[in-house]
Amino acid sequence: MALEIGLLGRFVVCRDGREIPSGEFGGRLSRRLVRLLVVARGSVVTRDALIDALWGDRAPSDPAANLNVLVNRARHGLGDPALIETVAGGYAFRGGADTDVDVERFAVQLRSAWERLARDDPAGALEAVEAALATWRGDPLPEDAYTDWARSHRDRLEQDHQDALELGGHAALAAGDPRRAATLAAEAAARAPLREAAHLLLVRALAAGGDRAGALAALGALRDRFADELGIDPSREAAELQVQLLRDEPADSPVLPQRATALFVGRERELQRLHGLDAEDRVALVAGRSGSGKSRLLGELASRSRRRVLTARAVLAERDAPWGLVRTLLRAVLRAGVDPATALPPRLAAAVWGLLPELDSPPATLDPQTRRALALEATVRLVAATGSPLVLIDDLQWADASSLDALAVTAARGEEVTLVLAYRPEEVTAHPEVGRFLGGLRAAGASVEVGLGRLDAAAVAALVADAELAALLAEQTDGTPFAILEVIRSLVGDGALRRGERGRWHSAGDVLDRARVAARAGQRRSILQRAEGQPPLRRELLALLALLGRPAAARLLAEAAGAPTAEVLAGLDGLGRAELVGHRERGFAVAHDLVGETIRDQLDPVERARRHDALARALEQQPDTSGERAGHLAGAGDHTAAAAAYAVAARERLDRFAHREAARLAEAGLRLDPPDEPATELLEVRAVTREREGDRDAARDDLRAALKLAASPGIRSHLLIRLATLAVGSEDLIRAGGLVDLALAEAGDDPAARARALAVGAIVDMNLEQPCRAQQRYAAALALYERVGDPRGVADILDAQAMAGFLDGDIDGDIDGGIDAFDRVARLFADTGNLLRVITPRSTRGHGLVFADRAGDGLADTAEAVELAHSLGYPDGETYALWHHSEALAACGRIADAIGAA
Repeated sequence: MALEIGLLGRFVVCRDGREIPSGEFGGRLSRRLVRLLVVARGSVVTRDALIDALWGDRAPSDPAANLNVLVNRARHGLGDPALIETVAGGYAFRGGADTDVDVERFAVQLRSAWERLARDDPAGALEAVEAALATWRGDPLPEDAYTDWARSHRDRLEQDHQDALELGGHAALAAGDPRRAATLAAEAAARAPLREAAHLLLVRALAAGGDRAGALAALGALRDRFADELGIDPSREAAELQVQLLRDEPADSPVLPQRATALFVGRERELQRLHGLDAEDRVALVAGRSGSGKSRLLGELASRSRRRVLTARAVLAERDAPWGLVRTLLRAVLRAGVDPATALPPRLAAAVWGLLPELDSPPATLDPQTRRALALEATVRLVAATGSPLVLIDDLQWADASSLDALAVTAARGEEVTLVLAYRPEEVTAHPEVGRFLGGLRAAGASVEVGLGRLDAAAVAALVADAELAALLAEQTDGTPFAILEVIRSLVGDGALRRGERGRWHSAGDVLDRARVAARAGQRRSILQRAEGQPPLRRELLALLALLGRPAAARLLAEAAGAPTAEVLAGLDGLGRAELVGHRERGFAVAHDLVGETIRDQLDPVERARRHDALARALEQQPDTSGERAGHLAGAGDHTAAAAAYAVAARERLDRFAHREAARLAEAGLRLDPPDEPATELLEVRAVTREREGDRDAARDDLRAALKLAASPGIRSHLLIRLATLAVGSEDLIRAGGLVDLALAEAGDDPAARARALAVGAIVDMNLEQPCRAQQRYAAALALYERVGDPRGVADILDAQAMAGFLDGDIDGDIDGGIDAFDRVARLFADTGNLLRVITPRSTRGHGLVFADRAGDGLADTAEAVELAHSLGYPDGETYALWHHSEALAACGRIADAIGAA
């Protein structure tokens, strides 16, 4: 079945050459749904995005059910249900080779025109432009002209159409057809009446066709329009062109439009090394300074690979956000068509749903430590489920610690997965966890090192035809592709270079002196010159993006800039054409890290603080941005509010078992010399992170410092309990007992605080061989936990009682009591989502059942514990459970299996 879809002009769908009546779709909303999915062909559109685009603020009471109805109607209208695929979190349009979409055909033809122009083939370029313009039936998406979702698509397509008209005019002039050039230029000028380039193209076309009077009239009309609507004069180029016409001199030959994009040069050897990775070398580390072409190398590798490619990039602003990089990677997995609900067991799928809020996820109660273990395991399995993928990670130096753990597990266990990790070596010293991660990969001996150095003159000669210019660019810049391209961009803008054969740049006059000046000014100066030439709103948006350091939605930028979203989108479009801003999967971002760094470094301190404050306010209502917001508050100079925000963010990370991210945030907050309340919180968070890293002495110092600042008895009791727990770990039991007594005194009548103190006190008593007092304290703590409704506390107490009694051989006088106690404990931990804690009591119950001559029942419990530990990726728990499982297998007479488990 051949399918043709028209988005240019009236929305049309034709099946086998015949238009499908609109009634076949069952209403305008289902037709809009088709347009929404087709413009994003090949990508997943989330259910939330579809609901927002279809109904906005007027969503029905059950939008999900209504969306399902519309999807079914759209499938019926298209005549092939497989065209709209249901994937995790949303839908995707999957038309095949027999599906023709006019906007895609237009884009292919326009791209062909640019390529032919680069090969110095203006006639071929004009032919391709004519084909593209023949595809253009009318304004894009006219039925959605006043909707928010279509604005960016319409603007992009309108700009492409404008480019096609101007490109066609230039190509027609160069091909010796001034009449056709004038027709195209006149249409371009009419569509963009304030775009000088289109008017000057028209002037040149008229002059080339012998109509100098018409050319002068067109220049006069341009001058009047600029004066009336903008209050400015046309450019110097326009004035010089007028002088030439008045003197009856030949007008300057039109400069064909150029794009200062670079061919892929100088990195073929590195590319071949990466392309040749095999089972022996599954991990490659690509090191290069900023601007050295790491991203371009990864892009080229992706385009030439025949394997499934998954790409993800870390961003500096999310370095302290757990799972930030993994989220991007998992979204790439979803786009590859892998559905977590079918690819993973329910437990692991629940962890993925927790990482990706855009997915429709059933509620799942999981302890943070358990959720972390499940997320690690789920990431490894989902990446592998895409089928021997090539995983490309850019800007690894900014990866968060949790994502680094996931990559380490993937590298160790993903036998069919190849990882290529690109990073800036100069940044690693500032991020020690990245250094440890890279060290671990090198120690494993399965990694290949690829370094990106300077481009030499021979490599640059593949970009520019002039050998002297190539040598100058190689010697007088820092030799990185970005720096060389910045000089080329500057020369193209001055008209000193133009495209020639094989896409190389050819000089147009004396270029060496200009190149020398541009090279000495440096790439940062070139970036600043482009930025300074932008209107005020664009400069504001560029500064906001530079300070954000990550992709952002236009709405967030509009709120921070205090400007309408439509104006912000127009400004971002202008910045995109100036190659200062680009659009990525998650929003708008600076075109290159060096652009952001250059803009940030030159900001006036007062203006920088003002913009940090604007971003902090804009982020206030954004979910999961507490750490980012704290950084902007600090940048705005509001250290008190920043410290409080850092405390909230650090606690959130700690509660998600992301202790390294929490430690960095706590350090940042403490550097602000905060007031007592946030300082207490920050010190405690840092103490916990230090304890988890094994630095008990530093943890004790932090807790003591926090205790001096704490005013509330409840907080003091909590800190004393933590100190007592540390003392137990250090076997300073007498001191631990004294701290428990102090904690009980501070707790007063607070039942939760007393319960925690009594529980730790019971542990101290057990270690001091005072079992009677230990059991009394356990009983008292249990009663308090049950009174306040704390199931996890209840489970902790019962677990401690059961294990203590079992080890002593005396649980309610017999082993059956221990078996029942462990069963209750395991169920309680499962009910509270603390699956890591289920393994030990479930396995130990199986151990007890074997001793009670119930080997078959014991085998079932130990098998459950082994499977759970394996699914959590928890080797310590799996080892413990396998020991008991081996015993149960032996007791059942399965000796070979028992030996295997052992």
